[in-house]
Amino acid sequence: MRITGAAFHSSDTSMTKGFDWAARQAAAYVEEDKPVGPCYAASLPGRNAFCVRDASHQALGAHVLGADACNRNIFRRFAEAISESKGFCSWWEITFDGTPCPADYKDDEDFWYNLPANFDLMDACWRMFNWTADLGYLQDTCMEYFHQVSVTDYVRHWDRDNDGIPDRRHSDGRRGIAGYDESPRNSGYLTAADLLGAEYAAFYARGKMLALKGERKNSERMAARSAELRRIYEEAWWNGAEGRFCEVGYANGFGGEYTGVNAFLPLYYNMVSDYDKLNKQLAYVIKNDALHNEEERSYMPEILWRYGADEAAQRIWLAMTSPGYNRREYPEVSFAALGAVAAGYMGVCPDAAESALVTRSAVPDGGFAEINYLPLWGGVIHLRHESKQASVLENLTGRALKWTARFDSGVSKTLDVPAGHTARLRKD
Repeated sequence: MRITGAAFHSSDTSMTKGFDWAARQAAAYVEEDKPVGPCYAASLPGRNAFCVRDASHQALGAHVLGADACNRNIFRRFAEAISESKGFCSWWEITFDGTPCPADYKDDEDFWYNLPANFDLMDACWRMFNWTADLGYLQDTCMEYFHQVSVTDYVRHWDRDNDGIPDRRHSDGRRGIAGYDESPRNSGYLTAADLLGAEYAAFYARGKMLALKGERKNSERMAARSAELRRIYEEAWWNGAEGRFCEVGYANGFGGEYTGVNAFLPLYYNMVSDYDKLNKQLAYVIKNDALHNEEERSYMPEILWRYGADEAAQRIWLAMTSPGYNRREYPEVSFAALGAVAAGYMGVCPDAAESALVTRSAVPDGGFAEINYLPLWGGVIHLRHESKQASVLENLTGRALKWTARFDSGVSKTLDVPAGHTARLRKD
């Protein structure tokens, strides 16, 4: 597949080299002529497959790369595989031949499935809509069914204690794992924070999807549920004595050691609104970065840049993209590196329905960075940050947009940018 995605250049040559490596490496995993259709590797190298968690995370990097056809096909393949016989789960991993990966699937009664997966894919569909303005992610018949079932039948099937949150039972075996942590840690837990975060994101996304369709009451109902999940996490899961959120829940309370995804995925899903708790959780996650494996660490730069922990984010991103990094060939590393530059370092956050765009620079003092030909809404933008003092945007999306540039110290500037025009915003 011919890749014609974004180009990146920075006064920090290590950032430029890292991005160029990530683009080449990710492009090498893109496939055009496989039986399953356009796709990319999103699992262990050599397995010739894509996994729902990996693909949901890699989607932004694929978009930056210009591989939206792969995202659309991969997401649809997962949506098509949902079935009542599997408890409204999809397949965990799909091969390039279009079949469930035999390492994870025996039959509908015996297969591997982590319960955040449906919700994670819904969140990814909503994010990709905002980058592409492609309603197919939301309203295609197959996708609409997947979204609807995932916030209704799927929840009801796996919620055995009637609290509205899917939970794990030992008898479920490997097909009802209540979190993405696949280690033996916290054996016997009932639910996990990453599952709660993914469910929050799914209900939030579903509310937005229904609003686009004019279904106001149903949209408000979904929004209320997402708000309730946030309240539960921020209140019931907060460990005030240790200044951090709990990570796993048991029938009789919380407990467990640091488990990576359960600590930071609620931040990835924008679940925490309490500023003080958010900052304490960020510090907790950064402190424990050495415990992350390569898949877990690939989330970190985007999360940390999003919340202003710029030095830690850049340090981890540069380590991830350096030649000596362990398992650098794992597809998620390169795809996530691309996505983190766009959404984190350059701070691009689009809203397709409102034709709005927010940016925030993470470029250190005295430096600059620019991303060109960044795909957006069927066109592209060019964006340049001059440290954290000024930004320049060229709008080649084919439609007018409302641009808000956020600067440090709570300063933000907003400007309407017509199609084909270039604008500049400064902090002062």
